[in-house]
Amino acid sequence: MRHALKSSIAALALITATPAMADIVDASASDSQGTLVHGNGGAADVGTDVTGTLGAGPSAPEIVHFTGDTTAAGDENDVMLQQGAGQAELSGATISGNTTEGLISGDIFLTDNAGMEWIELAFFGVTGTSIDFTLSGLAADGVTPEEFAFNYLLDGSGSARYAFDAINGEVITNLAYTINGGSADGLRQVRIASSTSGVPPVPEPATWAMMLMGFGAAGYAMRRRRQEGGLSQIA
Repeated sequence: MRHALKSSIAALALITATPAMADIVDASASDSQGTLVHGNGGAADVGTDVTGTLGAGPSAPEIVHFTGDTTAAGDENDVMLQQGAGQAELSGATISGNTTEGLISGDIFLTDNAGMEWIELAFFGVTGTSIDFTLSGLAADGVTPEEFAFNYLLDGSGSARYAFDAINGEVITNLAYTINGGSADGLRQVRIASSTSGVPPVPEPATWAMMLMGFGAAGYAMRRRRQEGGLSQIA
């Protein structure tokens, strides 16, 4: 029994010696993950950097930034976030009436590039062959910058939805997208989980291993004390 327990503890120690790799992975979009981004409550926001709110209501901070390049000629690449405080919907600036420029590429990030654990978004009226994403992040040490690239073929349906999850201590600092061979009428259903939201993270495998090793060592010590106590009474 003693040898088996020692072997188990040694195996757990080996697990803790190889911590989980920080990473950013693609995921299935979900209406329950993160907080829905809203408009800022005022008039339509037009410019090279427009802001929405992470959540709704007067207390929601304006910390979600959208930038982009559009189908507009020359350097007039303004993007537009719709007026009001409803779900954030980004498009290019208005050409005339209800006609707007198309989105070709852009970035989504929080003020000061604060960390995100989850981000998802949906394009509508999208044409082209594929979409490239580059997600910038910080490794689990909070210092080392990293980049993760993804490419998705478009299916011609006109809509496309994507989600990305930062795991094992990684955080996302910026999402950049580029539509290849086309453009999008706009994007919406943007959901973000901030790394400072106060939601406790799921323990990493190495953390679980440390906990199990501690439980095993405590149990072994208690069992040994009981055995020693029994021998003393016999003596």
